[in-house]
Amino acid sequence: MDENKEKELASEEVVEETAEKAEKLTSEEKEEVEEILEKYKNTDEEAQIVTDWDGLAQVGDTDAVFEEDEAETDEEESDETEEEEIPEENLCERCGKRERFTELDEDYPYCKVCRESMKKTRMNAWGVITFILTFISSILCIVFGVFAVVTAVPVFKGDRYMAENKFVSAITSYEEALSSIESLNSQAGGTLFDAGNKTYQKLIKAYAGMGSVTYARDYFSALENAGVLEQLKYKAANEYNESYNKMMDTYGELQTAYSNALNEFFGKKEKADVSEAEKYLTELEELKKNEKYDPYMVAYFQYLFCSVTDNSLYESIKYLEEIKSGGRTYEFIYAIELCMNYLEKGDYEKAEKTCYESLEASPENIGVYQYLMISKRRQGDFEGALKLGEEARKLAETMYTGQEGYSALHYAVPMEEAIVYALQGEKEKAIEAIDESFEQGNDNSNLNISILLHYLFHVKGTEPVEEEGEKIYDNVDEMYDQGVATIAAYGSYYGLSISDNVQAIMDGKKTLEDVFMNGEVDWQ
Repeated sequence: MDENKEKELASEEVVEETAEKAEKLTSEEKEEVEEILEKYKNTDEEAQIVTDWDGLAQVGDTDAVFEEDEAETDEEESDETEEEEIPEENLCERCGKRERFTELDEDYPYCKVCRESMKKTRMNAWGVITFILTFISSILCIVFGVFAVVTAVPVFKGDRYMAENKFVSAITSYEEALSSIESLNSQAGGTLFDAGNKTYQKLIKAYAGMGSVTYARDYFSALENAGVLEQLKYKAANEYNESYNKMMDTYGELQTAYSNALNEFFGKKEKADVSEAEKYLTELEELKKNEKYDPYMVAYFQYLFCSVTDNSLYESIKYLEEIKSGGRTYEFIYAIELCMNYLEKGDYEKAEKTCYESLEASPENIGVYQYLMISKRRQGDFEGALKLGEEARKLAETMYTGQEGYSALHYAVPMEEAIVYALQGEKEKAIEAIDESFEQGNDNSNLNISILLHYLFHVKGTEPVEEEGEKIYDNVDEMYDQGVATIAAYGSYYGLSISDNVQAIMDGKKTLEDVFMNGEVDWQ
């Protein structure tokens, strides 16, 4: 028997033996065997596709194999994606698909892809318009911000000064605001900015408060041009305006009617008696009954006739008191004249009362201290006069702090100090005070005192020499020489001259006491 036959017989024996064993299996064991056999069957078929290289074209297709592999891979990835679903709170707010780019910021709302795409977004037309409008708005904010600062700040300062009755400082602040607006409009090439009518009203009120309503002319005009004076909120300004117009109309008409008569009285070498002006005083009294005229301005012209005649002290005081009853609007007319008339009369109590009333209404009016010091000096109270000078200096520091270029201390105050020091024989202090006065400002009065004191303390005693009929003093005092030269050069033009009383002291005909304690200097 050959080998093949033996193998076949052996196989048949194995099969029979296996069949016998299979019949003895339970139903469950049979099912397991069938499953195992099915697996082996599938494995043989798959192996045939991969390993049967000789019959590759007939047995299987590699493209089909690879497509099946890719499909299985996609299914696996899909399964993985479903398994790793992104929480809703972590999704990109723009696309809603990808996870937020939390590496940049844990609260960043967009994914990396959306972030990159937004960087490349072009500005649309509305974006361009918005950008332009924003830029213009920024420029306007800056411009009007500057306007607010340069105008509002000085106006607020002015309001604060007004509350303290610092009228000079208030006027300076309000006018600073107007000046700033004028400068801004000049740079803008038009009238872009406006201070507002309220600022003009405040200026008028400040001028009226210090008794200088006539200086408010330009500001009345501004309100008139704006057509607001009839409005209720400008009622006060309108009242000032009506009063001012009536006052100035009266002044203009009376000036035309009586200027020649006043000049005639003023030009006489010897003052005429007040009785010679009686007819004019009567005529003016009748005009007060006419509502067309401002009665207080009429009374002022009555006072003018008294001032150029003799023996008129009683009448002068009467008319000035009448003007005073008209209120502070007329203070610029009556205050100083009334004080001087009281001093001439020797009524020092009323003279000082008038001064303190002016200071109470306008504490910046430091020049009033001159008349208070004159009152004390005339009474022989030198210490009291010098204390008033110190008070005026302290007040000047309080009132005018921070005002650049403004001479706070009125030049009359150090001039009065110089006179008091001279009366006490304190020559160095007298010279120092009159030089300070001259630095503060000058007029014919302190020019005369400067010439007088420098002559008495530095020049007197040197022999004068005659040159072309004029006395030339051989001295080394610069201030004296300067004063004399000023009068020689500008005296006729500015009305400067050495007064008779001062010349009398220099000539030895009068003493300092004669002029400054028992009388008063006539500066003309």
